[in-house]
Amino acid sequence: TSINAVENRGLPDEYYLKDVNGRRIEVWPGSFRLNLTKPFVAEYQAQNGAGLVPAEDAADAYAAAEVLTAAVEATGGCDNVAMADWLHANSVSTILGELSWDEIGRPQGEFLLAQWQDGEVQIVAPPAASTNGGAVIVPKTAWQ
Repeated sequence: TSINAVENRGLPDEYYLKDVNGRRIEVWPGSFRLNLTKPFVAEYQAQNGAGLVPAEDAADAYAAAEVLTAAVEATGGCDNVAMADWLHANSVSTILGELSWDEIGRPQGEFLLAQWQDGEVQIVAPPAASTNGGAVIVPKTAWQ
């Protein structure tokens, strides 16, 4: 399981990813991005400008490319069935940590599910991390 965000638990300052002003990047109130992707951030800044901080989605896309690369290299080609079978049986080391899937492709590990509620981000799952008792608004309200 990858931990790319953590509550402010008093880790050394260099463990946190920071914005161009040196402030820790807050993912949701009280939780901050960890600097587990230094090589990725360095490459991103080399290509896009010093001091720029990539969005979390950029790291997710990079990790997806790492997964695809590992599957192609391991199977020797781009056969979807062969790559899926390989991914179901193996884990892949990415900039987000070790990623793995079960026999039908469900991601393994713990993930946080969040939803905007009343103008604030609320973690709704898993229950142990929930910031609102796990209440999910269904259907989701329209954008304002």
